Amino acid sequence: MLWWGLWGSEPTTPWVPMAMLAMAPVLAWAGVRSERTSPRLLSGVLLTALGGIAWTMILVVMAFPGYDQPRRAPSFRSTDADGAAISSESLEGPTLLVFFRGRW
Repeated sequence: MLWWGLWGSEPTTPWVPMAMLAMAPVLAWAGVRSERTSPRLLSGVLLTALGGIAWTMILVVMAFPGYDQPRRAPSFRSTDADGAAISSESLEGPTLLVFFRGRW
């Protein structure tokens, strides 16, 4: 998609449809203002409700959990690839980031 290419190839939240859903009630109510008919009024109410529910789900229900302070790693003793002893005490100081890359 052209719009999503600006932020990356795989967006986590599709913002373009959400922006369209936010604009739909505005346009529907503009149509009601120009000519008040039952279908236009019904579409304005339904699109407003649908947009409100969708944005509530995105902003409230799917909100990020609260941040917890990092905890200390448990102590351990092992050997590295060269056979030298390694322990959690020898790794004191800077933060240790362990990254296991793989396909699960």
